[in-house]
Amino acid sequence: MNTLREGMAELNKLKDIVEQRKLKIKRGKIIKEEVKHWLSRVNIINEGLQDVEKSCSAGSRCPLAKASLGKTILGKIGEVEKLIREHGSFSGDIVIDGPSTSGAKKKLKHALDRLNRLNSQKEKVETQKSRHENAGEVVREEVNDWLIEVRSINKVFQILKGASRRVSRCNKLEVNEIVLKKSDAVNILLQRGTFPDGL
Repeated sequence: MNTLREGMAELNKLKDIVEQRKLKIKRGKIIKEEVKHWLSRVNIINEGLQDVEKSCSAGSRCPLAKASLGKTILGKIGEVEKLIREHGSFSGDIVIDGPSTSGAKKKLKHALDRLNRLNSQKEKVETQKSRHENAGEVVREEVNDWLIEVRSINKVFQILKGASRRVSRCNKLEVNEIVLKKSDAVNILLQRGTFPDGL
């Protein structure tokens, strides 16, 4: 049992070093998957050690129970040694470069520019619609549908903008991906909103 405790002490020191290095990750970097996996396995083995400690402290006079506990302890020692060796494989660098955002920023800016154009177009259509209605003319249903869709896409963008302010850097990339996907809808609405046949 002492061998297991000593191994766990060494393993937990390595874990603390990795956790400290995680706190110093620079912008644009992400933790390697193998490091995340290693940390979770260390946590699992720490929990397992607590169970072994309880079994040892309970003590049993049954030889089969003692033999089983001995096997468990030997297995845990093997797991601890393996995790210590695996730490050496990534001791130099625990991070990799995150996804590039330079191209995404340009696309995002373009998408937001298109949204601004769509809103300008919406204002013009609303003004024309108001004139037609004031003159007692009936506005085509497709114009009303288009305006509803534009308002809807604006709500989506407002929600995404708010979410972008509240989420972490990694999740901002996901929000930006959604914005880029929604930009296709903006492009379609821009094309449909010309109403060449009038309102």
